[in-house]
Amino acid sequence: MSEQREEGLMLLGSDDLGQMLTTMMQPILNAMGTMIKNNTEAIDRMAAGMTMMSDRMEALEKQVRLNTPIDSRQERYLQSAMKDRARELLDKRGLADDKKAVKKLTAAIRKSVLARYGIGTVREIPKHEYNVAMGQISSWMDMLLIRDIAKEAREHAQGQGLADLPSKGLACGKQPALLDGAPSPAGTVGQPPYASVR
Repeated sequence: MSEQREEGLMLLGSDDLGQMLTTMMQPILNAMGTMIKNNTEAIDRMAAGMTMMSDRMEALEKQVRLNTPIDSRQERYLQSAMKDRARELLDKRGLADDKKAVKKLTAAIRKSVLARYGIGTVREIPKHEYNVAMGQISSWMDMLLIRDIAKEAREHAQGQGLADLPSKGLACGKQPALLDGAPSPAGTVGQPPYASVR
């Protein structure tokens, strides 16, 4: 029987044998090709999905980073830096001890910083912008506003009379006259401020 088989196979030529094998293997090869194609498409879809998810995660991380506000310690440091800068600028004009002028200039510095970020409070400054805000505060300079605040503070001090004026500017311990025309303790009327009574 094996001889008949061998004779049958010999009767089939090599071309016939190749064709028979191709016919038998064709459905398997077609199925494998389709499966590989489907797997490749699935892998491509999975890769595209992973890329999209990675992009979304990156955008979300960026959004969280941009929207994370400073903490309370950083807020105190910023507030303190604003006040120190206001005192520094007013000290050049001899008004570092005028609380009202310091408060007004601090408010102007705060307004400038908040306007940069389009926010309402210092607490809303993004955490990643903390150093930028500190730099803005330390370099803040509005000469016209500083001049106006200093002028207003001096006028206010002169309008207050004796209560807010420094005592070191008086000559020989004599009393200055009041601005409003009221008699001074020495009995003079309407003299300019810091004028000594003789």
